Order: sequence, then structure tokens, then C-alpha cells
Amino acid sequence: MNYLNDDRLDALSAAFVTGSLQGRARLRFQRLIEDSEKARERVSYWQRLLRPVTEQLQQADEIADGVNAERNWGWLAGFVTAVLLYLGIVVIWPQEPPASLERLAVFEAEHQPLWVIQASRGELKLQATGAVTLSDMYDFELWYQPVTGGVPESLGLLPEEGIRATGLPQLLADNREGILMVSREVPGGSSSGVPGTVLYRTSLTAF
Repeated sequence: MNYLNDDRLDALSAAFVTGSLQGRARLRFQRLIEDSEKARERVSYWQRLLRPVTEQLQQADEIADGVNAERNWGWLAGFVTAVLLYLGIVVIWPQEPPASLERLAVFEAEHQPLWVIQASRGELKLQATGAVTLSDMYDFELWYQPVTGGVPESLGLLPEEGIRATGLPQLLADNREGILMVSREVPGGSSSGVPGTVLYRTSLTAF
């Protein structure tokens, strides 16, 4: 495997910095850092880029118990992966594949992420960022459409702030990839079973 491929090297460097690269894969990458100036440069770049986030989590770690700290780092690893996908970087981990398929999608507007969608381990997590506009006049609804086309199916309402977790819908369990859409609906969601005004589209990417 060519670890010095630019996209793969960025993905590995970010995972190394956040601590989500573990086991033999981390040892192999540490040896690569020792031998490759290019790898050292990319690790240094990601350390600078992620320092504000990692410092905040380290501060939280000092006052949180072990369980909460572990959850924070798990969230960071997932968020960094989502950012990599948002930047167009395909994440390929040089280690054993996860027991269950993970999918990620990021909706964005004007180069700002709005929602991060993660489907894994029988759970669907919907996370709103601070860029989402709060409104009492309408709701945002998430839809799934297979890559082959067809009528979109609703995955429920999106949160306007915070994180909402639900069981993994069967249609996502049965399909590796597809198109996700966000529509603007009246409060409570679509009553017709089809999207209203579609605001955003993005791909659901497996890794």
C-alpha cells in the first residue's frame, strides 16, 4: 500500500493526531513518520489545524470522568473523518475493516458544514452544526434516494441543534451508498410523503 499517496497520507495523519489510528496501523505509521519527511510535514500540518479542537477536548478530559472523555474522543475521530470526506479525501485505513459498515455524509452551504450524518453499528446519528438557522416556521427533513434513482424515502426530521440518534433505518442497512437530501417542510415534516423544497443534496459515502 502506498502510504505517501496525498489523500491517504492526509487521512492517516489526521487519524494519528486525533488518536483514532490504533494498534499495528499506528505503529506502521510511526515508522513511516521516522523515515519520511513528507509524512512528518503532513502530521505537523494536521496538528496545527486540529490544535484548537484537541485542546478543548483535553481541557474537558481534565474535568470529565473516563467514560465521558472516551466519548469525546470518539466523537472527535468521527468528526475528523467527516471533515476529510467533506474535503473530498477518501479515508482508507491500513488495518482490519470494521465489523460493521460505516457511512458518512456532510451537508454544507457556502463552504460551511451544516449537518454531519453518520450511519454505523445499527445507529443513525444526525448532528447539527452552529451554522444551521433555527426557525419555528418550518422543519428540515432528511431523505434517502438510491444511486439508481427512484422516489426518495424520508429518514425523519433533522435536528436544528445538537445531536439526534435513532435506530438505523432498514433502507440504509440494505444499501451501501446513495443520495441524501434535506428539504424544508412545514412543522412536523412532509404530509405528502415526498420532499417539499429540496435545499441540499450530498452523497452517502461508505468507508
